Parts: sequence; structure tokens; C-alpha cells
Amino acid sequence: MFALTIENEKCLPLIEIDQFAPPASNQITWIHLQGDIDNARNWLVENKHLDLQSIDALCNELTRPRLFINMDEALILTLRASGQSLAGHSLQNKETLSLRLWMSGNLLISVSRREVVAVSETVQKLKTRAKGIRSVHHLLWQICDKVTGTLTDWTSELEETLDLIEDTWDEKHSVDTPTLHALRQDTSQIRRYLGPQVETLERLSPTIIEYFATADEEHQQLARWREVANAAKRDFEALTEMRERVTILQDAIEQRTRESTHRTMYLLSVVATFFLPLTFITGLLGMNVDGIPIHDKAWAFWAVCVFMVIIAFLQWLLFRWWQWLK
Repeated sequence: MFALTIENEKCLPLIEIDQFAPPASNQITWIHLQGDIDNARNWLVENKHLDLQSIDALCNELTRPRLFINMDEALILTLRASGQSLAGHSLQNKETLSLRLWMSGNLLISVSRREVVAVSETVQKLKTRAKGIRSVHHLLWQICDKVTGTLTDWTSELEETLDLIEDTWDEKHSVDTPTLHALRQDTSQIRRYLGPQVETLERLSPTIIEYFATADEEHQQLARWREVANAAKRDFEALTEMRERVTILQDAIEQRTRESTHRTMYLLSVVATFFLPLTFITGLLGMNVDGIPIHDKAWAFWAVCVFMVIIAFLQWLLFRWWQWLK
């Protein structure tokens, strides 16, 4: 948990949340609460920065991307963002995390259960260069831009992985099935939230202009938020295409498996059919009963063998005629 303050387009040193004091009216302040949601709720209630409706929205278990303006005309925004790498988690060792944001006046409050890449990158950027941050909604745009950028990077990684899988399939007709399965899981995970997130980001631009931006900022804000929404939309379309490509690849793998199984079963059927009359003859002549013709002749065994060879040859010709042997 930290509090970050920007004054005169300069980022002041980060402070721990327990040392936070109410900022001056001309300071842009960002409070980030990370960790247990109940602890974040308790801190917000104790410090009385927000009304109960806003606190409930920030600490709600529902994490679907959404945007609304509460009765006090504060903006409440929920997004899905890329989390830090987790060992053994999915294909790229990442997951999507919920990032909840509240904005009003010169104050921005964000809440997340674990470390969000976009938050860390935004803080590092502001430490280096906070010039141009003249309003809290510009700070919000910086965070949303980083959220979209990290998801775009993740989408690009998944797309490169899928390209390699498809190249391997085209060259060797073999696929690393666990990798393909993990790729499909990651694609579904991001796409599940990115659809509503695109809608939310598209609504942000008119909302910011209506409630927060000045008339001079209107054109600039419109262009900024349009680019963020377009980037999210491109990622959503790329994920949709990847899902279709994965489905096509899996269909090709299943088709090849079915063809291989069909060829094997066909071969076994032909072999069984080929030996069926020969098995009948050997079974008939092998019965332990009296009356078997020429059983007392010395040449009987070789005569039966020649007869069976002739039958096998006739069967081979017949199978060739029927085009059973390909």
C-alpha cells in the first residue's frame, strides 16, 4: 500500500499508507491499496475518504469490468489487468487480476488483491517523469493505458506461441498438446474479460468529458481514450482470431488421428478377411474326427498347402479388383 502525490507536475516521494495525511487541494493524490480486500475496506472506512456506496463498489467481490458514476459524481471503474508472473500458472505464468479505481476531485484510489503490472509500471514512470500530469483523470488515463499495454504484450506472446505451434504442425505434423491446451486456457481467460472491458473503455471517454474534463481538454481527452479503447478492441479481435485458429488446429489434429485410426482398423479388417477362408480350411481339416479326406496320404499335407496358396493368391487378385488394397 502506498500514497503518491503529484504537485506542480512533479512526483513527490512515495509514502506508506499509514503515514498518509490529507493532501492540499492543489495536489493530485493517488492511493493504492494492495492485499486483503477486507483490510482495504477497513482502512477506507476508518479514514472516511469515501462514502459507503463507493467503498462497497471498490471492495465488491464481483470483478467484471464496469464503469459508473455514483450519487456524489465520483467515477468508479473496474478493470482486468495483467498480474505479475506466478510460478507454474498457465502458459506464460500470468493471470488477470481485478483493478478497482475510484476518482473524484484530485484524488484517485485504486484497490487490488495482488501486484498489478500496470500499477508498478505507472509508478516507475511517474517517479522518472511526471510532467504533463495536470489532472487526476490524466493520471487515470496513464494507468488505463498501461493496463491495456500489458494485456497487449501478453496477447502478442500468446500469438507468437501459437505461430510456433502452427509451424511445428505444418513441418512435422506433431503438436505439444499441453502447450496448446494451456494456450487455449490463457486465450479464453483474457477474452472472457476483454469483451466487457472494451465496452467499459469506450464509455470512459464521454464520461470523462462530461464530468471531469474542461472544454479545452475535450479534444485531447477524446483522442487519448479513443486510442486506449482501440488498443483493447484490437486485442479482443486478435484473441477471437486466435481462438478460431486453435479450434481449426485442434480439428486438424483430431482429423489426422481419426484418419490414422481408420487406416489401422481398415488394415486389420483386410488382414482378418484375408485369413478367414484359410482359417476355415485349417480348422476344418484339423478336427479330430474320422472321415477327413486323404488324411492317410503322404502328399496330403503339401496338397493342402498348395491349395491354400492358390486360395490366398485368388483372394489377393480379388481384393485388388475391388480396390481394397491401396
